Amino acid sequence: LLSDLEIESELMGSTYGADGVLTDSANDSPKAGGLAWIQKLRTKTTTVFRAVFLYFATPSLPDDQSDTKGDGVTFSNNAINFSAVTDKTGSWRVRKDCTSQAEAETWLNSIRAGTTTA
Repeated sequence: LLSDLEIESELMGSTYGADGVLTDSANDSPKAGGLAWIQKLRTKTTTVFRAVFLYFATPSLPDDQSDTKGDGVTFSNNAINFSAVTDKTGSWRVRKDCTSQAEAETWLNSIRAGTTTA
């Protein structure tokens, strides 16, 4: 299981050392690629697992945010943002509602493997 810092280093091209230190530098290059996730959506009668796949997404670091009151500073956890761009056909996202998480995972993995055209 990767730590948040290890994941960020993989996405942003930063250096993560064996000592657990993440170092960002001017030479870091974010890695563009496919991005997928599954949303669990509930209605009054059923649960749907919506599989979402972005063809090309480029990560970017968020702005550091903090709140200063008096003598204290409170830092917020900031999510990594992604910018999606189109593929050669002009498509940038595909989605499919599935009846189970396993079905959604199978569909997403088939896109990643190139055995399904979305």
